[in-house]
Amino acid sequence: MNDEDNEFLENTVNQGTNMLDRMERPEFSRPAAAVGIVGTAVIWFMVVIFPEFMDPFLSMFQMGKAIILVITILFVFPSVAALGLGHILFPSLDDEAPVTGFGSGYQQRDKSEKRWKLIIAAAMCGILNVILTFFLHR
Repeated sequence: MNDEDNEFLENTVNQGTNMLDRMERPEFSRPAAAVGIVGTAVIWFMVVIFPEFMDPFLSMFQMGKAIILVITILFVFPSVAALGLGHILFPSLDDEAPVTGFGSGYQQRDKSEKRWKLIIAAAMCGILNVILTFFLHR
């Protein structure tokens, strides 16, 4: 890898980490959870009430790259909802003064464990939504 690739990768990782840090704050997690829930409800309403709504998307399935857009739409809304709800139900303890010294490692490890568990749960919700949507349509 050259320096340009390393810089691009570092910027991408930093932006992703900053987004996760912002998602932990209540002023961002509540609206994100609401948007995710409403978006998921709209998708399911369209799939259940109007099954022909998915026909154009599934015909794109043979096109290759267009299916990435469909899967992304089906994946993102429930993932954002699950991540937002997870941060609402399990708030971070970082609101207090940061611990320095002996207990700081435990606090950082606890925050990291909570974050990866919520990310895995959110990804599972998104994947389940994609699978159920395609199975329901068939």
